[in-house]
Formats: sequence, structure tokens, C-alpha cells
Amino acid sequence: MRKLNCRAGDLAIIVDAFTSDNIGMIIKVLGKHRNQSVCPADDVIWLVQAPQPMRYEKLGKITHKRKGPVPDSWLNPIRGYPLGWDPAIGVCESLDKKEGKLREFLVDESGTISDPVELRSTNADFYDLEDFKTIETLIETIEFCPPLLNHFQRLRWQKITELAETDKLHQALQDDDFGWRNWIIEEGQAGLAWFIDQVEAWLDDPAGKEAAEQFSGVALAKKYFECLDYQTLDGIGVQIIEGDHPGSSYYAAVLRQDVDYVNQVARDLGLKFRFRQE
Repeated sequence: MRKLNCRAGDLAIIVDAFTSDNIGMIIKVLGKHRNQSVCPADDVIWLVQAPQPMRYEKLGKITHKRKGPVPDSWLNPIRGYPLGWDPAIGVCESLDKKEGKLREFLVDESGTISDPVELRSTNADFYDLEDFKTIETLIETIEFCPPLLNHFQRLRWQKITELAETDKLHQALQDDDFGWRNWIIEEGQAGLAWFIDQVEAWLDDPAGKEAAEQFSGVALAKKYFECLDYQTLDGIGVQIIEGDHPGSSYYAAVLRQDVDYVNQVARDLGLKFRFRQE
């Protein structure tokens, strides 16, 4: 379950709603609502109280009431903001995040930054391979996708063991670097469908460790911040770590400043991202 935004007793802003009239209202979180049956697995329904009636719609009927249910994911707590902070900024930024105009990164207790990516399980979830239906595009696709190349190298070795040494194809497959490519060319159009089937079967296979590491939330965040100039990174207190010592596997972008402070700096600089503490 994700970390909740609010807790009982908080003041919070409604940043999302089925009816837009409720967005921007400041409410008080009273406690968990008695009915959690419609709540997604990673959310909680709070019972909240507002100073003015909130608008609810059920089965086409409109009602207004000061107390009612609101999902935690629709709330931003007003807690620990710097003096002079305008809560309306939180509402605007939440809407921008929802519309994809503002990117949000997570920061754990050690400062490691991650991109909250969706869970992925197969090679197709990680690798977008579109055009591999001709001999030329098939070879190009394999060459530019190292995990798929490794798969075809294994297929090449398996094929070698099935052939007699006098077979012409056996000789073509002996090239450790390009034997797989020689194989595709030798088979030509007659064998193309089989190779395409191998690619499609590989896409349906569970993703390996290499893909999970390359496209993890930490790796994606590191790639994002590596593209920023040094002055910007220094201004927001982000450090790129390329292993603490020789042989270290710790590669990440790390935030060395307080999240609230850095978010304000990002606003002042007009940067299109914010941080949220996990």
C-alpha cells in the first residue's frame, strides 16, 4: 500500500474530485470513513468536514453536505509548509501533475531519487520493438537491443549443436559476433517467419534482471537528472552518484537538501518537476 497523504486531524486541500466544485476546498480530516468497500487497494476513504457544503452526486442526484467521504489520494495535507506558503499553489501543482505538465519524483529517507514507474513484468513492457518484419529491420532490431541479441546468441549456439560440421550453415554460425546474422541471411525469406516468432515469444517472456535494473525508478531518475546542467543540479542540491567506490553497484541521483526547500527553489527557477518524500 502506498504511503498515505493525510492522517486524522489534518487540515488538507481537495485537489481532485468527481465534481470540480469541491476542488480547492480546505477541509479537516476527521478519521476513516465507515465505508471502505469502494476504496482501491492502495487508498483510504477519509471522513472529512468542510466549512461550506461539499457537492456530491450519486445515481444522478445532487446533494450538498459539510461532512462526507474523500479518498486520501485526492487530498494534499496542509502541514509543515513554510511561512507565507499559499495553499492554492498545491492545488495548481496537483492538477499540473495529473495533466502531465509537472513531473514528480520520490525521495526516500536516504535521499535517493526515483521515478514512480508502473510495475512491469515482460520484455514487451520494457522494450518497444515495432518494426522487425523484414530481414533488414529484424537484424537492426536485434543489434540495437542487447538482451534480444543475447537471446539470439543462445539460439545460435543451440542451432550449432543440431547441425553436422559439414553443413554450410554450421560454418556460417561459427562466427561468435555475427553468426546469428549470418543465420538470418542464409535462411532468407523462407525462414523469416520463424525468426519473427522468436522475437515475439521473447517479448512475452518475463523480463530479466538487466531490464529491471536499466528501467527501474532509480535508474530512470538518474538518467533524467544527468541531462540537467551542473548549475541547476547544484542549485537544487542533487548529486549524481556513479558508485561510492570501485566495484560499487550504487548508481543514483541523490537529493542532499530538504524536500520543501528544494521544491520552492524549483518553483523559483521555473523547473517542471517537484519532489515528494516517501
